[in-house]
Amino acid sequence: LGLLAVLFMRTVRTVAQHQELPMPWRFVLVGLLTAATGWLIPEVLGMGYDTVNLALLGDLGFWLLVSVLAAKLLLSAMAVGVGMPGGLIGPSLVIGATAGGALGTAGALLAPEHASSTGFYVMLGMGGMMGAVLNAPLAALVALLELTRNPEIILPGMLTIVIANLTAGDFFGEKSIFLSQLEQQGVSLRNNPLVQMLRRSAVARVMTRSFRRLPTRITIEEAQQALENGERWILIEDETSNKLALLPASDLASHVLSLEEAARVEAGDEAAPEKEKEEACTPAGIELMAIPARRQDTHSVHFRATLQEALDLMDEKKVDALYVIRNDAPMISTVQGILTREDLENFYRYRR
Repeated sequence: LGLLAVLFMRTVRTVAQHQELPMPWRFVLVGLLTAATGWLIPEVLGMGYDTVNLALLGDLGFWLLVSVLAAKLLLSAMAVGVGMPGGLIGPSLVIGATAGGALGTAGALLAPEHASSTGFYVMLGMGGMMGAVLNAPLAALVALLELTRNPEIILPGMLTIVIANLTAGDFFGEKSIFLSQLEQQGVSLRNNPLVQMLRRSAVARVMTRSFRRLPTRITIEEAQQALENGERWILIEDETSNKLALLPASDLASHVLSLEEAARVEAGDEAAPEKEKEEACTPAGIELMAIPARRQDTHSVHFRATLQEALDLMDEKKVDALYVIRNDAPMISTVQGILTREDLENFYRYRR
């Protein structure tokens, strides 16, 4: 049941991530698929409570239960994923009922002397699936108690619901289906003081404008000019990958000093006048993506984004730095600054 809940929620997310078609076309495609499946397996149509009643009475065979389970899971996940209005609790109960009925039927065939009635397993399946999908084990257990009005179902119900929830939540990291849908829509329910502070502050407030944008290959003179203004970061334009990398200016300065030192040693006169030193350090190419340095991968973030959005983007892209862009005209954007994870941490410590 826990694995079925994981499959259901991941199918919903996968379908929701592919919304290329307009909404009417998505509804039509899901409707046609539902109609074709309902023609072959009528039990999947409607709310499905009549199918649950038949499963409770043991009137559905094993293969029909499996067929209804697979079809209901796929169709319900697709309908929810494309955004069709409908419920989640009803489909989860039907899926759990058919799964419990199928497992109960299989258990009765394997060990008939130890098996209970099929309806008992149908009820356990409903509670386990509901608890795992909604991440609400207590609500599922109370629902079982209310449906059966039999306190003896509490112990087997607890075993089923807890194991299903642990499988879906702890082993596979799935949250409640409602939380997953809210996160896909960009709605976060985290509301601790740190999150509130980050949501109230814009990226432009914390970013640093102390940077210089350079191509991958530069001369020593260009490097010296970039370092004269005391910039903190060097933003490298990598032509091969069409990405921007971040380089601490201090690392570039160390590399330039080492080149100057090597040039003086090669010239054989370490105490030469400044003019001779400059002549000894004749322009040589510096490959910024190859020099020893602490380069970082980066990603873009919009000028108007909040610090919370920037932090979420860092976690999503697995980077520790962002370059802030601003749209000056359609299809034209400029880099306004650099924001690192260290800047966010310093901002939090200062405000706290």
